[in-house]
Amino acid sequence: MAKAGFAARLTALLRRFRSNSNGNIAVIFALALLPILTAIGSATDYSMASRMRAKMQSAADAAAVASISQNSSGFIAAAAMTGNGSVSAGVTDATNIFNGNLNAVGGYNNLSLTATVTKTGATLSSIVNYSATVPVVFMKVLGYQSLSISGTSQASSSLPLYLDFYMTLDVSGSMGLPSTPSEAVRLQSISPDNYVQYPTGCTLACHFAPQNSACVDPPVTSPTNPPANPPTNSSYTQQYNTNSYCMGYVY
Repeated sequence: MAKAGFAARLTALLRRFRSNSNGNIAVIFALALLPILTAIGSATDYSMASRMRAKMQSAADAAAVASISQNSSGFIAAAAMTGNGSVSAGVTDATNIFNGNLNAVGGYNNLSLTATVTKTGATLSSIVNYSATVPVVFMKVLGYQSLSISGTSQASSSLPLYLDFYMTLDVSGSMGLPSTPSEAVRLQSISPDNYVQYPTGCTLACHFAPQNSACVDPPVTSPTNPPANPPTNSSYTQQYNTNSYCMGYVY
């Protein structure tokens, strides 16, 4: 009878415990507190990692664009290259710019940076890849020590196109341009001009008409009133020795 009474009392106690709802909120909150705090902490750690990635992405974008800008050493070096390939000056620029932007930024570890600047034809391309780890605080409860972040930035620009061209330069006395009065006098004395057309010597844009009108070398005997257009065989058409070189310009 004693055992039967104890069993009945125990059964009734368990039934009341199961049906009693007093204090449920506190128990449920206590049981849910750990996952709630873990979720909030994970969001905080993730937010810190996201902000760090944004800073590194901004630094990578600046490095990719600046390393191939028109006034950069990489752009100048690429423009001087005769073929395609890597531009080491651009790689150095990209690396220095990225590191300079993150110089005062902390809160990350194991930074890895790879910059590539390549010339292909008239196109100059820059690629900056980075990766790092950001320490966590709350997520250590879940077994994490850090979060990994990474990213890439690309930019390109066009090099100027250079065309080969040929230029003919007249280096005769007629194309000389003296810079001082004394040089003008000297040029007049050594320029083998047509004496009748240019009795005082020519210093700029001297042309002779008709063609081959200056084909007779000295000795010269200048008439008192030389004709305006002497024949080509006149013995007084030249004042200076042209070494038998016939001058004349076809209009």
